[in-house]
Amino acid sequence: MSAKPDLILGIDAGGTTAKAALFDIQGNLIAVHRRQLPTVTSRGGGRAERDPDLLWEAVASALRDLLSSADNDRAARVAAVCATGFGGGLFAVGSNGKTIGPAILSSDRRAILDSTSLNKGPLCAAISSTLGIELWSAWSLPLFRWIHRSGDHTYDRADKILWCKDFIRLRLTGTISTDPTDAATAGLLDLNRETYARDLISEACGDVWLDRLPEILPSDAIAGHVTGDAARQTGLLQGTPVMSGLVDLSACALASGVIEPGEISMIAGTWSINQIVATPETATSRMPITALPHLDKSKRLISFNSARSAGNLSWVLSHMMTVPGQAGQPGDHPAFDRLADPALLDMDSPSFFPFLLGGVETGRGAFLGLGIEHTLPEVVTAMYEGVAFAHTQDSAPIWPLAREHEAIRLAGGAATSHMWAQLFADCFGRQVETLDCGELGAKGCAITAAVSLGAYRNTNIAARTMARVATRFSANADRHKLLKRRFDRWTRDAEWIASRS
Repeated sequence: MSAKPDLILGIDAGGTTAKAALFDIQGNLIAVHRRQLPTVTSRGGGRAERDPDLLWEAVASALRDLLSSADNDRAARVAAVCATGFGGGLFAVGSNGKTIGPAILSSDRRAILDSTSLNKGPLCAAISSTLGIELWSAWSLPLFRWIHRSGDHTYDRADKILWCKDFIRLRLTGTISTDPTDAATAGLLDLNRETYARDLISEACGDVWLDRLPEILPSDAIAGHVTGDAARQTGLLQGTPVMSGLVDLSACALASGVIEPGEISMIAGTWSINQIVATPETATSRMPITALPHLDKSKRLISFNSARSAGNLSWVLSHMMTVPGQAGQPGDHPAFDRLADPALLDMDSPSFFPFLLGGVETGRGAFLGLGIEHTLPEVVTAMYEGVAFAHTQDSAPIWPLAREHEAIRLAGGAATSHMWAQLFADCFGRQVETLDCGELGAKGCAITAAVSLGAYRNTNIAARTMARVATRFSANADRHKLLKRRFDRWTRDAEWIASRS
């Protein structure tokens, strides 16, 4: 007797890890398998690239292990598959669906001059009114412009341009499409019409890219079905429906239950991501880095992001430190969590500036105020604090839009540490909430697919039901006052560091 399809499979391909996770229709995590992604390669000039076929191999391997473990009927129980991944960059494929050139990642900086010229040049008004964002250097529009301007012929044979989750879906189904959230993150979507901003793209980069853009389908649409070849590679059953999917920013917001105007999602991972749900009429003090259609045309998910988050801490721990008495374990986060103690902080404590991926606007990473009297726990605590301060600075434009006393839904590396989550609460002077499931990207996919399958009437109901708070952290008033003083000094020092770059 065959098993009844009652599970949803979410795939999340980020900057460092590919994950395949199974959820039931109530949003409970059944199982998850992970694969480290191949190292990012650089050919110089700020390039960050990856072999897309190695990405697919990692995803397929995670799927095989997930579906072959414990329950032999797992594949038969999968009612639908949905994928998410990082936004921006590009994946190029030929007319036969094979990859052309390396994938460009969201940490790529080759087009920084092009994003700057677009943001500040003659097209700036059209970009603001049509795209609703400030272009980041790794968004596809400035990358198209760089390729056009530089004479790079790597992608000349490209038939279609895709993004991370779209490439995974292509390998699963053989079909080519995207969704509004990835098109928006790429800097290509007219937010008012939810179609490509074709006139703007043509004026910025020429007409050659227009025919390479994939069809846009709703995030919860069935975009294809698992092919026989993909079934053999992954262990999925041939014919299993695969959703269009959504970009990781949107997936994490959904899985955090952040769906109404004024609600806040904060992700402290490789990137500092600070998001709030807004209405199309909402004005901010500066243009967001992303503005995505959120659930329906009456809402948008806007975010202010930087590369100044937990990835900086991971680099320092992995390259510069080992835990005393635990030689050979560099970058052991739980061990360093035990070392860190925010109660050690005072106005004489050192400060950390997580700007390892910074540029001319932020300067480079640094410690300031170190003295011979400082101990390793104080230095480690300063690193955790520096990441929280970067989020404090990055998120400044969202607070006028937030509800009074609105809690922060925290995800990413910081959410896995009670000490760090408490430090975020004390920095912001607001309650911080962490979720019952760490696989938010994959869970956001499960929420999207559950609606498509008819398990919930709409995405609002699905997100409210399937996203659940696990722990709440209330701000300590005295520590908030101290951290406010330290943040003010940190901000001045950060400006000084930038001036020296």
